[in-house]
Amino acid sequence: MIIGNNNTESRDEDWIACAHPILNINNINVEWLTSLFPGKENSKIQSWIGILHANEFETFQDLANLSSGDWESLNLPLAIAAGIRSFLVTWTEQAAKVSSVNNTLPLALIDQVDCVVMDVSSSMRSKSHVDRDKTREDVSKILFHTLMDKLVSLELSHGVGLLAFGQVLTPIGITREYERFHDELGRLDAKENSTKLYDAIFSAAEMIDGFIEAHPDQIDHNNLKKRIFVLTDGEDNASTEQPWTVAQYLQQHSILLDAIPVAGANAILQALTIASGGLCFDVESEEQGMALFESEATLHVSRREVIVDSTAVPAITDRSVFQSILNDVNSRVKAPVREVRAAVPQTVFAPVLTAMEALRVCESGAAAAPVSKRSGGCIKRILQEYSNFMKDQTHMRAILNPFCSVDMNAEDVSQWKIWLKNLPDPYIGGTWLLSVEFPENYPFSPPRVRFVTPIYHCNVNSSGGLCLDVLKNNWSPALNIFKVVQAILQMLQEPNADDPLDAFKAQVYRDNKPEYLAQARRHTEVNASESAEAMMARYNAVA
Repeated sequence: MIIGNNNTESRDEDWIACAHPILNINNINVEWLTSLFPGKENSKIQSWIGILHANEFETFQDLANLSSGDWESLNLPLAIAAGIRSFLVTWTEQAAKVSSVNNTLPLALIDQVDCVVMDVSSSMRSKSHVDRDKTREDVSKILFHTLMDKLVSLELSHGVGLLAFGQVLTPIGITREYERFHDELGRLDAKENSTKLYDAIFSAAEMIDGFIEAHPDQIDHNNLKKRIFVLTDGEDNASTEQPWTVAQYLQQHSILLDAIPVAGANAILQALTIASGGLCFDVESEEQGMALFESEATLHVSRREVIVDSTAVPAITDRSVFQSILNDVNSRVKAPVREVRAAVPQTVFAPVLTAMEALRVCESGAAAAPVSKRSGGCIKRILQEYSNFMKDQTHMRAILNPFCSVDMNAEDVSQWKIWLKNLPDPYIGGTWLLSVEFPENYPFSPPRVRFVTPIYHCNVNSSGGLCLDVLKNNWSPALNIFKVVQAILQMLQEPNADDPLDAFKAQVYRDNKPEYLAQARRHTEVNASESAEAMMARYNAVA
């Protein structure tokens, strides 16, 4: 293939025959570039490799991620850039074929088996209190469809079944074909005359155990979670099973029960969730319910925050033990929850480097940095960003220093802790910890940033995830973590209620901004008023 060069270096010798080398390598080095341009002088090959390495490119994927504008900014002769890009087209096609082959491999082992238990008694046709234009059945289906869509988007390895109940129980087998679940859920019709709630929960538990027993080779037995998710609008009026025997079975078989009573409080159902280690949710609007069902912690129980309770749930040995739990519910010792947070990653408790230690690591370079599974180019970029922040006393620190400090993980420099404090209203008096993880292909993919300390904001979900363009489609390698922090600070002062992660809070912001600000102030006082020194000590940070 003959490639022309319009660069200032253009000479006849720059019109070369570009021979593609073997494609199963992935290292940007002299041998690769020589095989790509066999007629070029070694000094030029070395020069071009130097340009690529100076820009922290180490793999073909790094180069494949570049935009046309990024290529134009590289100081390479046009013919050389064009030859490399032509090679990358072939390499990308081969990589796609390999990916296609890999996609035919067996599915990942199932690490959670769910059974959705859906009330189809005729009372479910009543108007819902969360949306007067919809029935309880409509809202229930919307919520569970939302849950399944999120399951697909997160690519979780769940088996999911469905059991409809009213006067009779109608089990629909557990499957990994999520579209089938959507179809079966859509076909349900609320028209039965009674409510066999306890029988349905017991039957769903047996469904889960039966599926696991029948498919042992598909199950991740070391990490398996089992969960029933029930949605009903009424009290049981026809079951043969007793609540305490259902609770006992759930405990003995380690099956968690989550529930949403859609017609108001249901004390016995809530007591069943408590006995099993699950949650009873309070849904007061469709927006809040959607946000709840989109939460990763709602969907995947192993990722939930573990709430330490001074009164451990007793083993259900007889009716009286279950009654004691029910008494707590009736006396409001236990209340339904409106959101569930994801578990805090253990990396945020790791020790950190002092500023001097971190700068010494930066000066020593990537080879000396404690890290796992990151390329030298990635680590070099991370260390450079930290060094720039610590040494730059002008623009960057003038913007961020009043509000932000940074700690680097002593065991892995690709993990940071960022502290936000001294923020303006409505966050006065609060301190927030954010976790930062730089991915393996950083800076070609954005860092993963999450609020560890809860914050009241319509663009932050209950698990601390952020809705920020710079962390999604607007990311580019030209950006850095401190541009991200600037964007977060701006987001905190200028909520985007048109693109929320928490639709419920966004609705409050649009309808009643003073109430939104008041809620944010109260939330700050309850969740983020611990002193910065105490919080930093708890997370092994440098005060």
